[in-house]
Amino acid sequence: MEFFKRNKTVDKNKAINQEVEEFPQEIYDFLKDLEKSDSHPIYFALEGFNQLKNESKNEEELSLFLLEDIIFSSLYTSFRESFFIEAQRSDLNLIENYIELFEKGSPEREAHIALETESHLQYIINDGQCEGCNFCSSHSDLNPLVDKWNEGDIEYFAELYLGMQAIQSFFDQILYDYLPYNPNILTDFSMETIDRIRVFLIDLTKKEISS
Repeated sequence: MEFFKRNKTVDKNKAINQEVEEFPQEIYDFLKDLEKSDSHPIYFALEGFNQLKNESKNEEELSLFLLEDIIFSSLYTSFRESFFIEAQRSDLNLIENYIELFEKGSPEREAHIALETESHLQYIINDGQCEGCNFCSSHSDLNPLVDKWNEGDIEYFAELYLGMQAIQSFFDQILYDYLPYNPNILTDFSMETIDRIRVFLIDLTKKEISS
């Protein structure tokens, strides 16, 4: 699948020039700085995809790996989003303490995410059927993925995987590399801001892999 080969020759300045006005300027500048250090979230996403592709025996197994990571990333980033919103309501002078407390909860949080991921994964591959689990209330959110899974649309899952991995990587970079030195960025954060960042990265990923 040459379509997903890593390509660093894309001019991202041109690709996102029309969207930058709707993107938080400070976060946009941080994203641009990551390009200079070869730590752009899209590069991490592409590397992750290539690793999964190399580990897979066939396309069916690759699709399963992609689906599992898509679900995990979605749940993982939701905790980051909640942290951003909750920290906004706190004393931003203590942001490093909040980040430290959040990090201490990672093992328990990721164990929970792994359990929920497996439950949702089984729901999707079993054609939207579940005999009962602790996460049934949120299964219905995944119904669009059930249809795509039944269609065997691997390119859909590959594209979604890349977008979700880029979001996950960038949210981690904001949390651990940017916020400790720039806590006031959270002052204007909202779910709308987070959604714009998500859409921005997904669109940027699509432009990267289609070039």
